[in-house]
Amino acid sequence: MTVPSRALTVLVALVAIPACGDDNAGPVPAAPEGYPFAYAADACGPTDGPATRLYLSADSTSGVPTDAPRLEVVIYRRAADLQGRSFSWRASSPDAWAGRCASDGSCLEASSAAVKFRDNPADTVLTGTVRLRFQDGTTASGGFEAAWRRTGLLCG
Repeated sequence: MTVPSRALTVLVALVAIPACGDDNAGPVPAAPEGYPFAYAADACGPTDGPATRLYLSADSTSGVPTDAPRLEVVIYRRAADLQGRSFSWRASSPDAWAGRCASDGSCLEASSAAVKFRDNPADTVLTGTVRLRFQDGTTASGGFEAAWRRTGLLCG
């Protein structure tokens, strides 16, 4: 193999690496418009089993945001089971719930949702992307880097 051929082979290999689609590579996309802050917390599912709640909030807080406009996503699994996985569902799923909540606590359930989690330590931060669609035709989508908020919650 001549030197120019070897250089071309290396160049082709380097160009092909990003095309493999490593979802953990690169920066997390921008947060959904209007919801720049992200938090994650343990939660309980409808049968009192483990769940993980993701808050995408309009306000910064040191606790769990419950009085700010926010998007909420609850997947009825432990955080360790979310790493590197994708979830999608329609309204009234037995496995997850998502909605847009007002500061008064009322929530509009998403008509469809898709969440993709990157691989990272489940007890420090959750990162990924979310896409929510609502009955009124509006959508919310973007990335998140959700810091953990310890709640001391016990299920079951």
